Amino acid sequence: RAEHIHLISDILKIMAPDLERDRIAVSARLDPDLPRPTASPDLIRQLLINLIRNAQDAMEARGGELLFQTTAATRRRDGQTEPLARIMITDTGCGIPPEHLSQVFDPFFTTKTPDKGTGLGLCVSYSIVRMYDGTIDLESEPGQGTTVIVALPTGGREARAGREASAEGSGAVGMEEAEKTGPG
Repeated sequence: RAEHIHLISDILKIMAPDLERDRIAVSARLDPDLPRPTASPDLIRQLLINLIRNAQDAMEARGGELLFQTTAATRRRDGQTEPLARIMITDTGCGIPPEHLSQVFDPFFTTKTPDKGTGLGLCVSYSIVRMYDGTIDLESEPGQGTTVIVALPTGGREARAGREASAEGSGAVGMEEAEKTGPG
């Protein structure tokens, strides 16, 4: 059950030098009893790295704080309660202007300079979450920061695409998949 703690710890260990260079303090409140999401650990790793990189870019100029939280949650679907793993990543970066919130998951949408990003990180993250029938939401306040809330099923009902990707041993979401599953 504590696999997510090891996964997040490993990612943060790998990214620590870059986060420290940018004066970003990291803290975590991780539920040790959180059930394992049905999503592939490799895809969860890719998802989290994309989200951390975005938060890092948002805080790069001034440093800040990055908080990881995990909690169990549920949702009602088709008259049944479905267990979820909720992962929340909060940064104290520049935030996202309200007029951009509806576009952040679109392929190639970015407010970054070309040397900082392609506009694919959040699009790929969205695709990974949707592949496993999860949700990804943003709460952001310009000048205050952003919280990304990911909810992934932990058992029972798994998206057809998730089963297909698991059967094929897929370890990454390519641009073709991102284009097919993007929100636009």
